[in-house]
Parts: sequence; C-alpha cells; structure tokens
Amino acid sequence: MWFQGNTPVNIDGPIKIFDGAVNSSNGEDGEEIEWIYRRVSTIPTEATLNTWGSTLSNCKGDVAAKDNKTFRNVDAVPLDWNDNPSGVTFDEKYEYASFRRSSLNSNGKRIWGETGFCRPFIWSTYGEQGMDGDGIEYIFWGKAEAINDWNTFS
Repeated sequence: MWFQGNTPVNIDGPIKIFDGAVNSSNGEDGEEIEWIYRRVSTIPTEATLNTWGSTLSNCKGDVAAKDNKTFRNVDAVPLDWNDNPSGVTFDEKYEYASFRRSSLNSNGKRIWGETGFCRPFIWSTYGEQGMDGDGIEYIFWGKAEAINDWNTFS
C-alpha cells in the first residue's frame, strides 16, 4: 500500500488512482496505466525525488524515450528506468516506481503521452538486520530447554 496525498492506494488488485478506476493490478501495466521502476543503492534525497518527479512529468508527447520511441507510444520508458520491477539486491537496496495514465481522445480511443509520469515512490526495500524486506519475512523462534554443552556444534 502507498499513499497518493492522504489517500491510501492498494497496489494488490484493482486500484483507484485520482478520479477513477484503473485496469491494473500488482503494479502491472493495464489499458489505462503504465508503470516504470528504478533501483538505487541509497535512499534518494527529497531534492532528488523532486528532480526525478519533474523530469518524469515532462516525459510526454514527442519527447524521446528508450528504444527509439516517443511517449506517445505504449511501453515508452524513460532513460534510467525499467518497464518491469527488477527486484532489490544487496547492492541496490531500494526500488522506486512511477506510473502514467492514458486518456481518451474525442473519438473515445485511448491515447498515451498527454501526461507524464507521477513523482516516484518506494516500491520495495531490501531487508537487513532482522527487518522484513522485499520477499523476506523473518520469523524468530527459540527452544525452551537449555543447551548444556556449547562445544557440541564446533
């Protein structure tokens, strides 16, 4: 779950973003929404997130994207971003996500590129020091009886 303003948004199943329902679930692209992802080794500063957000909001129209596309195309991905989540690693402990929505033209056809991507938000983190992280849940248990001989497992 993440927040758009003060509104919680569930990303597990169909989600509601802004003013209407969006055909998407679990961070997958849908007919009305496209997701992008970026892994980083450290948590970005607010200034960096704002810069990313400003850059992503301008990814629209005939601006060039990766793979010789413009943002009028479906699956147009900005430089340094990926179309699918890569998953966090020991070296890149944070993965951020952003999305954009399609709009309807006067003929009722879905078109892309009228708006850019939203300000990025954290998608997953790497668990360390007994803290849960992406795909990891630590469960601790102990044994009630005392261990008398610590040298047994040498």
